[in-house]
Amino acid sequence: MTSRNATTATYPLSMGSPTPRALALTELEDLATGIDGPVMLWSNEVLIGRGSAVDAIHFYRSRGDVILGFEGFDTDGTVRTPRMDCIADLSSIDGSWSDRQDRSVEAALAIVYRWVPGPQWITFVVQRPNQGDPTPEGLAGTAG
Repeated sequence: MTSRNATTATYPLSMGSPTPRALALTELEDLATGIDGPVMLWSNEVLIGRGSAVDAIHFYRSRGDVILGFEGFDTDGTVRTPRMDCIADLSSIDGSWSDRQDRSVEAALAIVYRWVPGPQWITFVVQRPNQGDPTPEGLAGTAG
């Protein structure tokens, strides 16, 4: 028997919940094959290159996710610096799942297009179908 986590990998139930690192690696692999552009793992967080943000938004939509928010970062390769002017909270969007998907994608695209020059890297928080509480992408999973 298997348990499906917040990304796309399956794990035997006897293994317990996957680690945040395993989930992040799975998400990194999914994004690397799903979008064209830079994607990297920083600690247990998946960061998407600013130039690939629009592709990532469409990737999450095609996967059936609702975008709950995202935030931007700059880095010098050693230190990751949050961009306080590049944080978007879309978690208050309500309605049916389909409405939330459409409206979150519209809002995310509008915000990303306004972020000029924008951050170097972006991390997204999404909610997968049939997932309970929202979790930062790649950080926690749910049994399903």
